[in-house]
Amino acid sequence: MKSAVTQNDVAKEAGVTRSMVSYVISGNSDRSVAPETRKRILDAIERLGYRPNKAAQALQQGDVGFAANKLGVVLCSSETFLRPYYADILSGIHLEAHEQNFQVSFIRFFHELKNPVLFNSLIHEEEIGGLILVATDQ
Repeated sequence: MKSAVTQNDVAKEAGVTRSMVSYVISGNSDRSVAPETRKRILDAIERLGYRPNKAAQALQQGDVGFAANKLGVVLCSSETFLRPYYADILSGIHLEAHEQNFQVSFIRFFHELKNPVLFNSLIHEEEIGGLILVATDQ
């Protein structure tokens, strides 16, 4: 399996320091970056397919509220999508989440969460701030 591209990889590709890559990614205005250097870094990011790990950045910056605005929705079963009443509820959840600057990070079915690896990756305080369970009597 191919390992994830790191800021060090981007820095090497662009011929700059890792801290310079970090400045460009974070939009840090404490230090100016020459336009041509910024372009080299952004081009290297594109070529390598680098994607920042938002959770790691938040932890590094001490942002304990990183996941506070992320919601998960758990449904009893896939039939919930087929019932107009619950489709309206799910639509309402998405609309209100957007209005309140929340993100619906995932929608899963209850039986999927029996997998402990999936459960631990989704239902963790550093990944999600709230969980909505839509239980139906089918």
